[in-house]
Amino acid sequence: MKRSDVVAEFQATMGGLLQTTEHLQALNATLKTRLAGASEQISRLQERLDRVQLDNMIDSVTGVGNRRLLETCLPRMIAKAEQSGEPLSLLLIDLDSFKEFNDRHGHVIGDDILRLAASALKQNSRQDDLVCRYGGDEFVVLLPRTSLEGAVLAGNKVRSAISARELRKRSTNESLGRLSVSIGAAQHKTGELAEALIDRADQWMYLAKEAGRGSAEEPSPAGDAPRQKRSIRSPRLVWQPAYECGEVLIDRQHRQMFDLVNELFPLPVAEDRDRRIMATIDKLMAHIAEHFRYEESVLQARGYAGTEEHRMIHAQLLGEARRLRQSLADGQDVLDDFRLFLCRTTVVEHMLGTDREFFSLFGR
Repeated sequence: MKRSDVVAEFQATMGGLLQTTEHLQALNATLKTRLAGASEQISRLQERLDRVQLDNMIDSVTGVGNRRLLETCLPRMIAKAEQSGEPLSLLLIDLDSFKEFNDRHGHVIGDDILRLAASALKQNSRQDDLVCRYGGDEFVVLLPRTSLEGAVLAGNKVRSAISARELRKRSTNESLGRLSVSIGAAQHKTGELAEALIDRADQWMYLAKEAGRGSAEEPSPAGDAPRQKRSIRSPRLVWQPAYECGEVLIDRQHRQMFDLVNELFPLPVAEDRDRRIMATIDKLMAHIAEHFRYEESVLQARGYAGTEEHRMIHAQLLGEARRLRQSLADGQDVLDDFRLFLCRTTVVEHMLGTDREFFSLFGR
């Protein structure tokens, strides 16, 4: 082959390669443009999906998280706390007398009250705290890296902030008074499920509401918080004249029961802590048994028709108290259950509830 022919063929080959390269470069640029456009579309679509997801987890009235967000985040926060060993606490906040406000002033005012409470919760929470509307007039605040003591401080801060705001009717600027809340606090225990944590906070909130107090917390298992002047209050039972039935000794025994129950709040801090707790419980149980016997004798002497039923209720209460006491003696972690049983079941539900059925015997 002549040299000129070789050169010509080489030039033709190089020209073809150049054209192919230019074509591939153009095709690559086109693909990049299309990929960029597709990526942008996917990004916009994902943003829309994220917004929809977020909208589904935001309460439309208050702008805080809803129950779905709480149920999504709480198990994750529990798992993270157990993995890290850091504390996790929860506040359950109930708006006192919200139904009366709603019924008297209408749903528009009711929604304003919910927004006011939500605003106070957000303004008094840290950046990584999670505020959610749990349902109706209840809110939950999740407090990562927070002990029970810190949760109680946060709860009192929230309670003060809400009660400091005066409610006013927007159309007339009429004062509607101030809002109060009942708060229950609980710190997560190792291995505890989300539902159980919420339930414990709910029980302390219920006790706060029944006792007519602004706030109640679960007593600290450590009990060694530094002493300082503050607004924290243990969930102490406060005797009121309205609790009296009119029979002098029954009323005295009821009041003594309040004092004995309060000895379990807060827990004593001492080397003989467990012994002192058991001694207090034994003294309390002896007092309850003596009181039940006296009360039954008075009701029988007065011819009360419900005496036998009342005696059966007393037997059930004593049986449960003995069961819990034995569990404590066996080393089981049921002190919280015992305290709730004493406060909620024995005092609030029975003494301030069932017992009122015989108050008419004494002119009440």
